[in-house]
Amino acid sequence: MDFFDVYDFITERHYHKIQDHLEYIDKIEDNLFIPADFHIPYFLSTYINPVKDRKIKERINLIIKNNYQGLNKNNRKIISLLKPKIAIASENFCSRHSIHRCYYEFIKELEKDYDLTLIEFGELPKNTDHDLFKEVINIKPNAENNLKIAQIINSNFSVIYYPDIGMNMESILLSNLRLANIQVTGYGHPVSTFGSEIDYFIGGFDTEILKNYQSNYSEKLILIPGLAVSSLYPDYIPKNIKKNSDPFIIICPWTIQKINFFHLNKLKELLKNSNKKLLFRFFPALNSCKQLQDNLVDEIAKILGKENIEVIGNISALKYMELFEEGDICIDSYPFGGHNIVVDSLFLGKPIIAIEGEKAYNKFAGAILKKLNLDELIARNYDDYLNKIINIINNDQYRESICKKITPDNFKNYYQYNRPEHFKKAIDYIIENNDKLAGNKEPIIIT
Repeated sequence: MDFFDVYDFITERHYHKIQDHLEYIDKIEDNLFIPADFHIPYFLSTYINPVKDRKIKERINLIIKNNYQGLNKNNRKIISLLKPKIAIASENFCSRHSIHRCYYEFIKELEKDYDLTLIEFGELPKNTDHDLFKEVINIKPNAENNLKIAQIINSNFSVIYYPDIGMNMESILLSNLRLANIQVTGYGHPVSTFGSEIDYFIGGFDTEILKNYQSNYSEKLILIPGLAVSSLYPDYIPKNIKKNSDPFIIICPWTIQKINFFHLNKLKELLKNSNKKLLFRFFPALNSCKQLQDNLVDEIAKILGKENIEVIGNISALKYMELFEEGDICIDSYPFGGHNIVVDSLFLGKPIIAIEGEKAYNKFAGAILKKLNLDELIARNYDDYLNKIINIINNDQYRESICKKITPDNFKNYYQYNRPEHFKKAIDYIIENNDKLAGNKEPIIIT
């Protein structure tokens, strides 16, 4: 897996070469031992090539199932409980993480009628949020895993919900086991598992193209109103930070896997056509390793010029918001766009320009902007994207008119249509109708 490194996305030669490597997935033997880093191509394939990721995931799922058949359990009978049990399986239910931020209110809503268990992967992080959970089961990457899995199988869960399959090896492995009669995933990492033992995918009516459901998902799609995620309200008081006229700061708050050569190369056009000095401020969510950050800076600088970029390392949430607020505009990544960054940008009164694609992960921004009557910031392709960015950079009057539309009252519209009760209603529906839904892949719309 050494060739599959996030830094390879940024260099031109490696960007194209890595796509060639993806073709070799068919040559992997079905009984191959699963190495600890097998989640890397599973997770990163969507970022580098959203067309071929299905093929890769299907292959990896098959290998896992062939290796772990002895642990799979089918046709489990659920004992009737006064308060049914639901498990949330995640490594990332901790403060500041996007998973916690997007799903806290939804999971909290389930607590009304269900006993909740957190199945937590890896070492226990210090900031894990256990408040909503009656029980916590921790699965560490060691030989005791099988005992923990047996504990999960015997815990009589009505549903296991995985919010972030692919972000670690444990989530991929467990999603290929039948640990509960009903297994569900969603937009924590908004991509289908393409062939694991997950039954349902809870998506948003505003982020899906219904006619594409068969190509986009192997799970049965359950659609709820809105986005099917709801970011916690930012814990920040805007400081109305003033800055000098130079440079014009473009906020690029993209995690490192979203930064790729093709997208960066397109941004070079902005430097040619802007009538202002530009500074691209990146927030790649790096760890504290200085060497990694230096490497990233060097690779981005080769494309955009060192004088035009700033790469921010590991900082506090407060500092992140302060540096974000200093920016003039924000731009979304592509093909894998953002969600929380859109919320942060609009909360701070900053215009964000995004390309709207045909997958949930590049439709979040467009869906939010439409709800806030900011359709003019939604681009249909790269030419449109670059033209919209240049227009908002060069035309001060136009930019000010857009900023006036991004009011606190308008921003509240985001929360008015992403309601936690819709998520709970979907879970309730799945539990009540699971037997009837078996074998039918047509999407279900929850109103």
